[in-house]
Amino acid sequence: MSADLLVARRRALEALRAGVPNRDAVAVLGSMQQGIEDRFSELLGAIRALPDGPAPGGMMIGGGFGTGKSHVLEHLAHLALSQGFVVSQVVISKETPLQDVAKVFRAAIDAAKVPGRPGSAIDEIAAGVQVDSPLYAELYRWAHQDQVPVDSRFAATLFLHEYGLGDEEFADRIVRFWAGDPLPVADLRRRLKEAGAAATYRLGAIKERDLSRQRFRFVSRLIQAGGHAGWVVLL
Repeated sequence: MSADLLVARRRALEALRAGVPNRDAVAVLGSMQQGIEDRFSELLGAIRALPDGPAPGGMMIGGGFGTGKSHVLEHLAHLALSQGFVVSQVVISKETPLQDVAKVFRAAIDAAKVPGRPGSAIDEIAAGVQVDSPLYAELYRWAHQDQVPVDSRFAATLFLHEYGLGDEEFADRIVRFWAGDPLPVADLRRRLKEAGAAATYRLGAIKERDLSRQRFRFVSRLIQAGGHAGWVVLL
């Protein structure tokens, strides 16, 4: 047995003693819930089939205290990561109530893990997008279509992010906006005017909760434009 494997086994044992699952314990034990794992794999397959297939929906896992829900979720997270999905695990609490979409989104993006990338998820996702790729072209078309289900801010920032590739400071502000930070409309309008695109994008008022819901849609597609299979959020 290698030294690394021995250390991993010891970490798994300590995690099991403490009753808190970690990646080592999950890797050793698996999910022990084959039905749940099979259903989850079906959902991942349905996501890969989009947009040709139907919307995959989601799944709910129930159980009392100490029945292994956290262990199963950890295993599902590793399963999704191994198949090329970006994965977020969000703990619903007083600080992150389910009804507050803005806080849930921010928690999801902050907790997101990108397969094979240890850095900030939103930065890794944005850096992985190639503007000359067919995947990016599909995202750009989607964001600019007439009936797009997201605000024009997303199309505008996508355009400005590509147009101003040499302006690293503003490009970073755009990425931060995608991750949940505010970006004043006045700044967007000024940049659009400088780019000769002021008449192309109409930027009106929007409520923060609506913007947060739309961020889930946009970032999911941004993730796919970066070559990942999709975004899995485990609550």
